[in-house]
Amino acid sequence: MASILIAEARAVDRNFLVTLLGHHGHTMLEASDGGEALDLVRRRRPHLVISDVLMPTMDGYEFVCQMRAIPEVADTPVIFYTANYHGREARALAERCGVRAIITKPSESAAILAKVDAALGCQRPVVVAPPDGERFDLDHHQLVNQKLLEKVQRLAEAEHRLSALVDIGRRFAHERDPRAVLQHVCTSARDITLASHATLVLLSEDGTSVGAVFMSGVDADRLKEISPGIPSADMLSELLEKRTPVRRPSGRRTEGPDRETTTADASSYLGVPIASAACVYGWLSLSHKLGADEFTKTDEEMVATLAGQAGVAYESARLYNDLQWHVSALEQEVAERRRLEVRTEFALAAARIGIGETDLDTGRMIWSESKSALFGIALASFGGTTEAFFALVHPEDRPALRQEVAAALANGSHDLVTEFRTIWPDGSLHWVQDRARIAYDPAGRPLRALGVGLDVTDRKLLEAQFRQSQKMEAIGMLAGGVAHDFNNMLTVILGFSELLAEQIRPDKPIGRDLKEIVGAAQRAAALTRQLLAFSRKQVLVVTPLDLTTVVREVESMLRRLLGEQITIKTELADDLDPVTADVTQLEQVLMNLSVNARDAMPKGGVLTLATRNITLDRAYAAAHPGANAGSCAALSVSDTGTGMSPETRERIFEPFFTTKERGQGTGLGLAAVYGIVKQMNGYIEVESHPARGSTFTIYLPRTEQAAEAATGATITMSPVGRETILLVEDEVSVRAFTKIALERFGYQVLEAATAEGALRILDDVDITIHLLLTDIVLPGIDGHELALKVARHRPQLPVLFMSGYTTRLSTIDGLLEPGVQLLEKPFTAHTLLTKTRQILGTTLMVHRS
Repeated sequence: MASILIAEARAVDRNFLVTLLGHHGHTMLEASDGGEALDLVRRRRPHLVISDVLMPTMDGYEFVCQMRAIPEVADTPVIFYTANYHGREARALAERCGVRAIITKPSESAAILAKVDAALGCQRPVVVAPPDGERFDLDHHQLVNQKLLEKVQRLAEAEHRLSALVDIGRRFAHERDPRAVLQHVCTSARDITLASHATLVLLSEDGTSVGAVFMSGVDADRLKEISPGIPSADMLSELLEKRTPVRRPSGRRTEGPDRETTTADASSYLGVPIASAACVYGWLSLSHKLGADEFTKTDEEMVATLAGQAGVAYESARLYNDLQWHVSALEQEVAERRRLEVRTEFALAAARIGIGETDLDTGRMIWSESKSALFGIALASFGGTTEAFFALVHPEDRPALRQEVAAALANGSHDLVTEFRTIWPDGSLHWVQDRARIAYDPAGRPLRALGVGLDVTDRKLLEAQFRQSQKMEAIGMLAGGVAHDFNNMLTVILGFSELLAEQIRPDKPIGRDLKEIVGAAQRAAALTRQLLAFSRKQVLVVTPLDLTTVVREVESMLRRLLGEQITIKTELADDLDPVTADVTQLEQVLMNLSVNARDAMPKGGVLTLATRNITLDRAYAAAHPGANAGSCAALSVSDTGTGMSPETRERIFEPFFTTKERGQGTGLGLAAVYGIVKQMNGYIEVESHPARGSTFTIYLPRTEQAAEAATGATITMSPVGRETILLVEDEVSVRAFTKIALERFGYQVLEAATAEGALRILDDVDITIHLLLTDIVLPGIDGHELALKVARHRPQLPVLFMSGYTTRLSTIDGLLEPGVQLLEKPFTAHTLLTKTRQILGTTLMVHRS
C-alpha cells in the first residue's frame, strides 16, 4: 500500500480522509497547513499528496509549486480536495501546477478512492455513463448537488465562525494579558473571514502614534513589501473618529498626480475600530479575502462584533493589569517596609541599640527585639511591664534607678538619661544606658516615655582601662621622681665607696664591710632602674633585631636560672619580622617574665617561649587601648602555674604590687616589663585564669630595617686627664664626689651649684674650659637650657649631661636626641672618667677586650 499525505486545515475533513484511506490499507501522514505539509514532503517523501487549496500560512497552489521545485519529490502526484476551487479557472490553474485531479468537497467515498487509485496508477473499474435519455436527470442532479454543496459550504462556514466565536469568548473570559487578547483577535478575525492577511494596530497611550502591531498570515520580512491593512487618511478618519467599519472590494488603484502611480491590483479590504464605550484603542485590518472579490456584510458584522468585544476585553484586561500592578506595588511596598524593618532591626542589633515605649498610666512597655537583646533575653520572654523591666536591672542599681525615674516624673523633666547594670542569664555583667523623652498632657500629667537603650559595656570597660592608664601614668611620674632622688644618693654611696675601696686592702675586715655596702647600693640601683623602666624614663639603645635570636641567646641562661623543675619549651618562628628594640631591655623583660612564671609554678611546670608574626587589626586596637594596628612580631611567655584572678590581673603592672609573701618580691618586675614594652612602642597582653596558668604576649611593631648581628663589647680602664671641666650640680654630696674623682685623675674642676653660677664662670673669657659636665635637673634654669645658652656663646664646648632620668633629653620614643652625651646616675668614678675621656679624646687611654 502507498504512503499518502493529507494537507487539510479543517480537522473534520482531514479526519474523514485519513479514516477512509487508512481503512483501505494506506499509510497516512497529516498536516494542517502548507508549511507543515512541505516539511513532511521533504522528510517522508509520500507516494501521493491530497491537499486543500485554502490553508493558513501557505495555500495549496503555492505549496504545490514549492514542492515541484524539490527534485526528490517533484514527480509526486497531487490531488486537490476543495469545496470552491473546482471551476474552469481553478482547474486550469491546477493543471498548470501539475495537479492530477480535483476532488470536490463533499464527495462519495467511491469517487475519492477512484481518484486516489488513478493517481497512484492502480485504476479501479470505471463506472459507465448513463444513456442520453437520462441527461436531464443527470443535469438536474448536478444542479441540485451544486446548490446543496453551496449550502453545505455556507453551513460549514457558519459552523466555523461559531466555533471561532466560542473559542474567542472562552479566551476573553480567561486571558489577562491585553496584548495576548489582541493577538488572538487578529488571528481569529482572519480565520472567520477567510482573509489572507490580518493586521491589528494598537495606538499609543496618547493616540498620536502606533504603539504596537499584531499580525496573522503576514510574513514579517515581507511586511514592508505588501503593506497589508494600511488604510488611507479618509479610512482612518472613518475608523477612529466616526468608529464605523470600512469595507472595500478588490480593484485597481491610482494615486494623485503628486504621488507615485501604482499599477498593482488593490486587494479587498475590511477595517473595523477596536474600541470600548470609553476609548478607541486602534483598528483591525483584513485584506485579500480568499475565494471572493470582497468581504461580505456578514464578514463586516461578525468582525465588528468581534472588535467590539475585543475592545471591552482589552480594556478589562488593562484594568485588571492596572489592578494587578497596584496590588503588586502595594505588596512590594509592604515587603519593602518589612525589609526596612528587618534591616533597621538588624542595624539596631548590630549597634546594640534598642527602642522602647512605656505607657506611664498602665505601666505597659513595648520593646523592639534589639532592646530585649540588651538584657540577654528573647523578646517573647519579656513581661512587658515596668516591674518586669526593673526585675532585669542589677539589684544594687535598682533602688537608685527607681529614684531617678520618680524624680524626673515629679519634676516634669522631658529628658531622662540613666545608666545601670544588668546580669544576663549566662551570668555576664553588662551596662545599659537609657535615653528617654517624656510626653505630658496639657495638665502636666506624664503620659508616655519613648526612648532608646544602648549597650555601653565596652565604653565602661574603656573608661576603666583609661582610669587604670591614668593611674599607671601618675604612679610612673611618682616613681620617676623617687628614682631621681635615689640615684643622687646612690651616686654618692657608690662613688665614695669606690674611692674608699682603692685605699683599703680587700682582705681587711673594713674592706669586706665596704664590699657589702657597695653590694647593697648596687641592689638599690637595680631597684631604681626598675622604677625608671616602669616610668619609661630610661635611655634606650635601640637596633633592628630578631626576637627569635634574642630568645635563643637568653635560653641557656634561663635554664640555669630557673632550675631543673622548670621545663622550657620553645616555639620560635624562623622567618620573624625584625623589630626596633633595646636588646638589653628585652633580655631584662624575658628574665622578669620567666622568674615570675617560675614563682607561679612552685612544684615545677612548663615554661613556653614563642615568637610569631601577627597583624593586629583596627578592631583589636580599638578594644585594647595602647595597642596599635599593623604588622607586629609577637613574643609570648606562657606557664602552667597557678594563674591569676581578674582582680589580680588588673593590678599586676602596678609598682610594688605583689602577691608573694613579704621578703620574696619587690613588686617591680612586671612594672618594669610594662614600662620597657611601652617605651619601645609595644603592647603587652595578659591572659590568665586561676589554676590554668598565664600567658604574657608582647607585640612590637615590625621595622623595614634588617636585624643586626650581636657584637662583642669593649671594656675600658679609667684614664687620666689634664683638661679643665666646669661641673654644675645642685646636690652638694654628688658635686663633691664628682669633683674629687676628676681631680684625683688629673683634671682641673670648676664647680657651680646653679646654671646661673655656671654662666658667670663662662662669661670670663680668660678661663679655658674643655668640657661642661652638668646635671639636668637644676633649680631655675635646668641643664638642658643651660647647654642651649652655652652653645650660642661657646659652640665648640662639648657637654656631658648627668641625670637619673632623661625626659628633657630624649625623643618621644625614649631615645636620646642626636649628639647628646649622657652619664646615667648612679655612676661610679670609673664610669665617670671613662665617659669623660671618650668625649675629650683618647689620651692616656688603656683598653682591654
